[in-house]
Amino acid sequence: MSSILHRLPHSILDGLGRALSSGRIQPPYSGLALRDRLAGNDQALLSKELEGFRKSGMSPGQIAIVMELLATERARQQSDHDKIQMVWTDPYQDGPCARDTGVLARELLGQATRSLLITTFSISRNSTTFQPVSEAMNRNPNLDVTIILNIDMSRQNLFGQSAADAFTKDFWMTKWPWPQRPKVFYDPRGTARNPMDRAIQHSKCIVADLERVFVTSSNYTESGQLRNVELGVVIRDGELAVRVVELFRNFIAQGYLLPLPA
Repeated sequence: MSSILHRLPHSILDGLGRALSSGRIQPPYSGLALRDRLAGNDQALLSKELEGFRKSGMSPGQIAIVMELLATERARQQSDHDKIQMVWTDPYQDGPCARDTGVLARELLGQATRSLLITTFSISRNSTTFQPVSEAMNRNPNLDVTIILNIDMSRQNLFGQSAADAFTKDFWMTKWPWPQRPKVFYDPRGTARNPMDRAIQHSKCIVADLERVFVTSSNYTESGQLRNVELGVVIRDGELAVRVVELFRNFIAQGYLLPLPA
C-alpha cells in the first residue's frame, strides 16, 4: 500500500517525530496543524495517515516513535546512496544521474591530501592526463602518489629488460617531464617475448586518501576521460579503499610488480 510516509525525506520525518513527542502537534491531525511542514495535497495525505494511526489506537508518543524509526531508516538509505555514485563518459549526452569521468578524476586529484593510487592499462601519448597529478603533488609535497601501469613494447619488437628500459626513458621524457616524480610500477609479464607468457595490467582505478575508490572501464587517458563511452562507480568506503591499496602493496612486496626506475 502506497503511503506518503514512503516518500517523505529524513528531515520532515525527524521533525514530525520531535513535534509529536513534544506536544507541538496534537490530535486531531488536521492539515492546518501540518501547514508549516508540508504544502498542498501533501498536508491532506499526511493528515489522513496520522488520523489513521490515531483511530487505530496509537498515542502521539507511539506515532512519534514510528516517525523517528522511519527517519533513521531514511537517513541510512540516503547515506548508502551517497556512498556510491555512477560515473559516466558519453560524447553524445549526459549520463542519467551520473558524474562525468574526467570531472570526477580531477576532483579526486584535487581533494587528495595524503595518498593517491592510480592504476591503468594504457596512457596518453603525452603528459596531458598526468599534468593534474603533477599539480596535485606540487600543491602538496607530502602527497604519496603510486601509479601502476602496463608495459607492452612488442610492436617495437622489444621484450624483457630492453622493453622496460625503452618504456622508462619515454615515460619520464614525454609522459612525466616534471622533476617531482611519483612511484611507478609495472607487471613484468607484459614484456614477455612469448605471447603465451604475456599478461597485461588491466585494472583501472583511483584510490584517494584511503577513503574513496573509483573503479572504471576508462583508462587514464584523455580519450577515456573525455570522449569514449565509459562507465564506472566511485565508492566512499574506507575499508574497501584500504583493501584495494593493500592488494597492490602486496603485489609490490612479493615482486609481482616491479618499480619503474626513476
